[in-house]
Amino acid sequence: HMRILPEYRVSVYEEIIRKNKETYICFGSPKKKSSLKNGTVPVSDHFISVKNHYLLFKKDVFFANLFKILKRLKPDVIVVELSLSNLIIWPLLICRKLLKIKVIGWNQGWDRSRPSDKVYSLRSLLRNTLINHVDGMIVYSQDSLNRIPAEIKKEKFFIANNTLNTKNLLAHRDALKEMSRTDLKSQLGFTTTHNLIFVARIEEPKKPLRMIRFFEELKSVNDDVSLHVVGDGTLYEVLKNEIESKALSGVHMYGSIYDKERIGEMLYCSDLLVIPAWVGLSILHGFSYECPILTFEEKMHPPEIMYLREGQTGFNLWKETFREAALKINQYLMSENDQIIFKRNIAHILEEEASISNYVTNFNRAVKYVRSK
Repeated sequence: HMRILPEYRVSVYEEIIRKNKETYICFGSPKKKSSLKNGTVPVSDHFISVKNHYLLFKKDVFFANLFKILKRLKPDVIVVELSLSNLIIWPLLICRKLLKIKVIGWNQGWDRSRPSDKVYSLRSLLRNTLINHVDGMIVYSQDSLNRIPAEIKKEKFFIANNTLNTKNLLAHRDALKEMSRTDLKSQLGFTTTHNLIFVARIEEPKKPLRMIRFFEELKSVNDDVSLHVVGDGTLYEVLKNEIESKALSGVHMYGSIYDKERIGEMLYCSDLLVIPAWVGLSILHGFSYECPILTFEEKMHPPEIMYLREGQTGFNLWKETFREAALKINQYLMSENDQIIFKRNIAHILEEEASISNYVTNFNRAVKYVRSK
């Protein structure tokens, strides 16, 4: 059970179901006026919509009544988003013996929105109480596991590196390789030798203005470079005005693009995916099309930052001034050899660390573990 069903999760869950025919995905809807949206729900009995009841004056605290579904399906294991905002987890733990189910928690292992939480704060104590009482835990990365307090036993923990179902993305990329990259760039309207791309909501948490300040410096040392901005949001006009006020050439704003294949083509023809703030699963979207990443964020990254290896699969230039960052990136853009090495490193990560098969295998290991107890 998950609070919502984001688009990127749909194919991941489908892969879990493909390997486990008796798996069902229960999901609710985002809170009204939230920028989060559910993805396209497959026409399948394995995807079940439930109603989320959100508490007033609390951003994400919700309750979903799963008991009718549990009575109908009679599962022996339930995997739930382990979060203090997910109120269903408490009655599940209280009633699990009566329901004859084992409960597996699934989360990042720590609260990224409160990185300074003290180990013995009330929130941490409540979160650790939940972790202690579930039958098993799936966390997103080794770093997530490392953040769990030492006094909590680790034997029930399993690491399923958070990922996308890259199979479809890689199949599309391989099809693109049959074409000339130069011809594809021409079809897309890419007119410069070097291209950077941003694909995200244009909102304050994404820090898009950082990207413009950096690109202004990059443009001053390399005139044969463009920045392609894909997305919409509350800062769209602000960003557009900033570009116009600087008379900055080479920035192309497309608004939202819903054609996944076109976005894949744009990533494939780009040299870097710019993620100005925290790095999430977009890193794997870029990697799937051989596109390394560039970020400027120091601390607020989710577990997926583990896929960024500095100077090997991308750059995190939070220490550098935008001028220093521009000089460093321009050096990379001018080095064909560096780009070949980056692509080789990215291919290794996709195959060894971020593969959907490894993800499903470790998910199944957690289920097998709690069933044996």
